[in-house]
Formats: sequence, structure tokens, C-alpha cells
Amino acid sequence: RRKQRTLPGPPIPSIPHERSESTKKRAAMVLPLSPVRVDVSEHAAFISEASGMKLALAAEKARRDTLQAAGREIQDSLALYLHERQLGAEADALARLGDAARKCAAQLQLLDARSELRVYVFTHAAQTLATAQCFESFLATGTLGKRPLPMADWTPQPPSADGPSAAEGAQQELRFLDSEWLHAMISAAHEIGRYAGRRAAAGDVASVAQAAAVVAALQEGMQQFNLRNGPLRQAYDSLKYVVRRLEDTLYELSLVSDAAAAAASAVRPPVASLVDSVALVEAVAAYEAEDGAREAAIKRARDVQKLAKNAIFALHRADDSRAAEQLANATASAAEMIEGLVASQPSLRWAAFMRGMRWRSSSRRSSSSAGSARAPSPPSPTRPSPS
Repeated sequence: RRKQRTLPGPPIPSIPHERSESTKKRAAMVLPLSPVRVDVSEHAAFISEASGMKLALAAEKARRDTLQAAGREIQDSLALYLHERQLGAEADALARLGDAARKCAAQLQLLDARSELRVYVFTHAAQTLATAQCFESFLATGTLGKRPLPMADWTPQPPSADGPSAAEGAQQELRFLDSEWLHAMISAAHEIGRYAGRRAAAGDVASVAQAAAVVAALQEGMQQFNLRNGPLRQAYDSLKYVVRRLEDTLYELSLVSDAAAAAASAVRPPVASLVDSVALVEAVAAYEAEDGAREAAIKRARDVQKLAKNAIFALHRADDSRAAEQLANATASAAEMIEGLVASQPSLRWAAFMRGMRWRSSSRRSSSSAGSARAPSPPSPTRPSPS
């Protein structure tokens, strides 16, 4: 072992150890208590309701998955219809169109027109069918035709100023939504543009001129709408490119053909003869009414959310009477809005702001009932701080 070496001189005095401020604060902290086991019997009503909601949501998910699969099958069949119709395979294409219309009508008969499954889940399949029917109407009548119906026995008809027939009026529940029909006509205009490109390569001036007239009439008819930002506005903005492409095609044909020059300078027929103007006017009125109801519903939904927040704040402050008052006002306002505004506009029932309002109202109601039913707990004992 080495010997400890000592330095010459007086010894160094030892400095007493002092704890820092952070160490003192940690020593003064109170350790949290272990979580207390919750008595399930106090929340039996909530657990029972949650179990019922779980079963209902599982059934709804199964129905949604089935409906989505059926919608994809219809859309795939109609995509093949458009492809075959553009290539001239008329018989096969019409068979696919009839089969898709039959399947779509069968699904729509099982759906409530105001349900979320109808308004959001199945809308793409219905819109694709309406697109195919509008394109078929152009090929059969040279117009976008009368507003189609999702029926297996549907036949193309030119627009009429008389409105829907008695048979069509009797099947108002089995019909396309306004948004589906408007989107379908715009999508059909794109298909008409592709058709006109093929006919221009073949030198068919008359078909190109008719296609240009139909697409221009649709653009003129859609100008009646005061569209807000959304999918329909984006689709409408794409329509001008089809109009411009067809005008350029007619101009290029007019350079090599006198018939094309005459068609380009000819007066186009009125909009009512190419587009169902009666249904279009009705759709404009319905769109304006829905837009006004949407603005009013957004304002009312914000008021409901504010009342619900005030209720939960009152619960945190143990003010059960004020929380119950705020929650009652929120529930009454939400019920009044749903019965008044949303009943007339089914699409608003499943809007994003309505979902948030319903979630807040239900969560505040659960919090209020749980808070009022919960007995005040005794003060928890304080553990001594560690030395």
C-alpha cells in the first residue's frame, strides 16, 4: 500500500455542506396518492349506454362497408361503360349502363334520403351514374337531356319546358341530389370534350359543333349559381377549359373546311333547348336556400358550443346549478336548430360544424350528470415530505 502523502502547512478547514434551493423545494414536495379504484356501479347507466352505442356503431360500420363495396362496383362498371362508349362499342356499353342503373336503384331504395349513408357514402356512385346518363343523353339526343333518374328503365329524353312527368314526380324519393346532378353534367361535359376530339380527328364537323354548343350552354346555365368555395365551384371552374378547347378545335377545323367555318360562325341554339333549364332553376333556388340555412346553422352551432363550454367551466368551479342551466339552454337551442333549419336541409345534418356541436353537447351532458351525481369526496390525507 502506498503511504498517504501529506502536504506541508496547516490543514485545510472543512466547509459545511448547504443544500441548494432546488433540493429544498424537492424535499418540500408532497408525493401524489395512488389512484383510487372507481366504483363501476356509479356509472352503470353510462356504461350501458356506451355499450349500446358500440353495437350500433359496429352495425353502421358494417352497413357502410357493404355500401362502399357496392358503390365501387357500380363505379367500376360505369368507368368501363364510358371507355367502351368512347370506343364505339355501343351494345356492350349500354348493357353495362343498364346493369349499373339497376344496382344503383336497388341500393337507393334501401337508403333514407336524409341519412349520412345516402348523402355522403353513396353519393360518388350515384354521381357517376348520372354522368353516364348525361353523356348517353348527348349521344342519343344531342343535348344533356332531361334531368335523369336512377332507374333501370331510364331512357334519354331531350329537355322539356313542362317539367317532370307524373311518373317522375311519383318517384321523388328515388332521385339524384342536386349536387350529384350538377357535378354529373360537368363531368359529362369533359367526356363530351374527349368525344369531340376523336370526332375532330375523323373530320366530323357537325358533331364537334354540337358538342361545343352543349358545353357552352351548360356553362351559361351554371352562371346562375352564386357558388361558394367548394367541390362544385372547383368543378365549375374546370368547365371553361373544355369550352375553350372546343372553340379552338372548331377554329382549327374552320381553316381547312368551309363547313367548320360556317358552324363556328353560326348562332348557337338557346340554353333551354340543350340543358334542362326547368330543373336548373329549381336547383338554383334550392342551392340559395341551403346556403342561407347553412350560414344560419353555423351561427347557431357556435352559440350552442359556447353554452356547452360555459357549462363545463361551471362544473370545474363546482357550480352545478349554473352548469345545468347552461346545458339546458344548449340542448334546447340545438334541438330547435335541428328541427327548424336542418330538417329542411338534410345535408346540413352531417356537416362538420354539426358534428362538433353534437359532440360537445353530448359530452357536456355526460359530464354534468356525472358531476351532479358524484358525492363530494373527503379531503385526501397529506403525506409528510421526505426528510
